[in-house]
Amino acid sequence: SISLRNLGMNSCSILMRNRKHSRLFSAFSNLHKGMVSEGKIEATRDELNLEPVLMNGQAFRWTKSEGDVFFGVAVGRLWRIERVDEKIIRWLVVARCSSIAAEKDESALKEYFQMDVPLVDLYEQWKAADANVTRLLENEKMRGIRILAQPPLECLLSFICSANNNIKRIS
Repeated sequence: SISLRNLGMNSCSILMRNRKHSRLFSAFSNLHKGMVSEGKIEATRDELNLEPVLMNGQAFRWTKSEGDVFFGVAVGRLWRIERVDEKIIRWLVVARCSSIAAEKDESALKEYFQMDVPLVDLYEQWKAADANVTRLLENEKMRGIRILAQPPLECLLSFICSANNNIKRIS
């Protein structure tokens, strides 16, 4: 028989979808809830646009709350992420797997969003190579979209689910 553990998943990999965020936290077991950490990432919307990245169907682990606030599970942590202003994204780790160190939270989030990729520099290269990119990037919602660094199994399952349904139905 196939178990979640055989697939490389554990309780931190499973997020029970519910519109009530208060019930979101009850979906986790084997988590250290007292070890909360928080921080900020400097990133303009052109570098990281949260809504199109988290809600576009790449991953189905994120829920949008009021304003520009998102709750989701990634890299063994339950996150609360929000855009504070045009340059700052605030993050809060609400819970994490017991084997994960708090010191690595910020680097884990940056790796998940692939913040080491200089997106604004790439825009200039793409615009020089293709006039269609220039027109596309005139739409603010199209800027700041990144590919999430997801585990291969999660990426495959998201692809299979999205191929047989629509994003709104899955989410």
